[in-house]
Amino acid sequence: MFFISKLIDHFLLPPGIFLAAAAVLIFLHRKKKERAVRILLAAVCVSIYLFSIEPVRDFLIAPLENKYPPINTADIEPAEAVVCLGGGSIPFSPEEAGRGSLSRVSMKRLVYAYRLADKNGLPVIAAGGVPSGPGRDQSEAELMRDLLLELGFPENRVLTEDESRNTWENARNISRLYGADTIVLVTSAFHMPRSVRSFENFGAAVIPAPTDFRSARGRYTLQSFFPSMTAFSDVHAALREYVGIIYYALRFLR
Repeated sequence: MFFISKLIDHFLLPPGIFLAAAAVLIFLHRKKKERAVRILLAAVCVSIYLFSIEPVRDFLIAPLENKYPPINTADIEPAEAVVCLGGGSIPFSPEEAGRGSLSRVSMKRLVYAYRLADKNGLPVIAAGGVPSGPGRDQSEAELMRDLLLELGFPENRVLTEDESRNTWENARNISRLYGADTIVLVTSAFHMPRSVRSFENFGAAVIPAPTDFRSARGRYTLQSFFPSMTAFSDVHAALREYVGIIYYALRFLR
């Protein structure tokens, strides 16, 4: 099932779905279905444009981000730990002498988790397994732990969960390893609804601490309607999250 979820991510969501559409266009062209080619080509062009502008990005991602408001640090006193979910890593980083390094998303989450844990005297549980791909042998949890220690966070307050491949396994493994009843959960705001449901399924009381907000918070300008890779990437993240929510509901949440 994990493999199927990856296939969906890579080929049924942007940009993979547009490669599939291109293959269909080639087939239709060879079959001389010119009207179908024109319709599909127009649909692809319109879709690429819409998926690349801020208003559409916000329409898709804002409902996910707005489900849980930014945390009030005064509300986390009953918590036993801050759980930080990994958001990807970069292998063979030259500035790390060829070792892995945290992605921008992982870094954003970890910095926020550090701030919350440091201010409230809580341990951090860094969660994330080894990403798929050749030559990758360092877990996201290990990379997060190493950076926390480098930044001076006390070693006795850094815990790891490094066997998981997805959010559901994050929650399951942390429940088995540490059994914390109340946790502060740090992840990207758009990823929080699925994460909260996963941890609650294993009996944790979750205090959501969203970060990495991506939707626009001000007025749109003319430039907001210009295509951008940032908006396109965020649309992919939002669509992937909706698919993940549906997949978890069908697969795990009975």
